[in-house]
Amino acid sequence: MFVSWHVHILSPSALSSLDCLHTLTIKSPERQLHDNGSEVALRKPDLRLLLEIAKKFRNLRLLQCKFGDDEWRKGFAHTALKTFTREWIGPRRDSRHDFGKGLEDIKEASPLLQRVNLDLLYPFNWVECIDQRLALPYLTSPAPYDPFSSNLRLLLYQLRTMSLRVVADKTLLWPLDGTAPLWANLETLSVLFHMSTPSGSWYFSGLPGVGATQEYEVIPDRPCLPLAPTSQDYEDDDIAGDQG
Repeated sequence: MFVSWHVHILSPSALSSLDCLHTLTIKSPERQLHDNGSEVALRKPDLRLLLEIAKKFRNLRLLQCKFGDDEWRKGFAHTALKTFTREWIGPRRDSRHDFGKGLEDIKEASPLLQRVNLDLLYPFNWVECIDQRLALPYLTSPAPYDPFSSNLRLLLYQLRTMSLRVVADKTLLWPLDGTAPLWANLETLSVLFHMSTPSGSWYFSGLPGVGATQEYEVIPDRPCLPLAPTSQDYEDDDIAGDQG
């Protein structure tokens, strides 16, 4: 019922290590467009899941992923279906923060990693078709900066190539103390920014009086999802079943 929860690995330490694999790819399935809206993934991977699996590949050389569009699409035209499949902001924020924290020991866990391709706006045609009049979520709080953007630099110290398609801000790849980083092995770096930032702002200015004029709702310290079904959940679930 809680399709907005993200898939986690409850006991990463219990995973077996694999030394014979050099490539890890995680990709969301293709979506289908139906009469009442687009198909929504009911099991969304948490970003840290990618790192927890990668750290079990001691000889990993290529890490890549393609997912993330479910954070943007409303999914269905019907109100009940849209509510039932809504993306809660708490899990989305925690997923980014946990990924940033998980990068702190990636060099020790995957010392041979050379190439990274993170496409978190896949497929992009769904991501760019959003209503720019609506306020965006504030995904940075309670940190004073975006841990996801800043800590991606920890990957670059050992990489030869990196390709990013992400929501990021000015702290991307840059140390907080402002010192110039040294990426001795880096050969190519490709970055595609989404038009929005983690703090809910935009990389452009729209027409006066058009678009969101204030930030999104304040997020509590923990995800705001209920831990048990509510009466509204049961009602939406019944309607969702009737609507297909």
